[in-house]
Amino acid sequence: IRFRNWPRREEWIECVIFERDEQHENEQIGSFKFKNPMTINRPSWSPEQASKVQYAGDLKVTLQDFAAGISNSQTSRKNSDGVRETVYQPVASGSKPQALVDVDFESPRGTNETWILFNADLSDTLGNSLRASSRSGMNDKLLFSPVLWPDEDGWKLLLHMKRKTGFLPGELITFSNVPLPNINTTNFPGMTNIVMGIESRLKEVRRSQPLDKNKTRWNRRDLSSIRLDHDDLGDTNQIDLLSLTVQPSGVALVQRGSSWANTHHEYQLESIPSEGTHLDIVFSLQKARFVEFKVAPNWVTNEYAIPDHE
Repeated sequence: IRFRNWPRREEWIECVIFERDEQHENEQIGSFKFKNPMTINRPSWSPEQASKVQYAGDLKVTLQDFAAGISNSQTSRKNSDGVRETVYQPVASGSKPQALVDVDFESPRGTNETWILFNADLSDTLGNSLRASSRSGMNDKLLFSPVLWPDEDGWKLLLHMKRKTGFLPGELITFSNVPLPNINTTNFPGMTNIVMGIESRLKEVRRSQPLDKNKTRWNRRDLSSIRLDHDDLGDTNQIDLLSLTVQPSGVALVQRGSSWANTHHEYQLESIPSEGTHLDIVFSLQKARFVEFKVAPNWVTNEYAIPDHE
């Protein structure tokens, strides 16, 4: 059994063993204690209660909420002031707790650009750390699951941020008039583009049979896809698909999923219209920004509600 994080202040550790019964409920069947082989005597971080605002360049980042010990169940409602809020429930006994991050972005360019959280790191002074690893549903909220060992006074929260809109022409990777292959075949365009010193190569375009609208689930291989290979992005560069337009109809395709690494991105797509002959593809390339907060775990024991905000 491997543990991502470990209690390093306790002298003794108790390991409790469960098995699942016929109703798929966890039933305790035993336990044992052993001396902790990895104890550390190191002061914990003090949360910075007064400092809820940090700057990443000219971007103002306000930490609206951080709370640990919430569950998956979320509901939306209007509070007594008529403001819509999201309600989180405390985690049930025996379930994995989550931690919620909620921030607000304020850019001097106003609504001309939109910022989102795309990742975050949570760590303590004992060497434990977690990455949120969220690539879908990205906005101004993010969840950690599971969370760090609960006995620390403070954790370090490092937020990873990028723009969703508001790109300059020099940040766009564009491929125009990309030939579409025949159905159930793949093209290898070999087109290249260099933006911000990063070379990108449109490696392949796969065109699958149009999806059966009566099916509710599809295999990944049922979908069309495009693959972009590129130089290693390192820790800060971020590539995202902005638009994919079928010509000559001008129909915008919808992304169904993606996979990525530091040297490639692949996107799965809904059916490509049969009359389409070419694609116009636009990606964005940007450098991510980072801010750091010291937060108290703020373990939730009752219903926890936070206002929704833009």
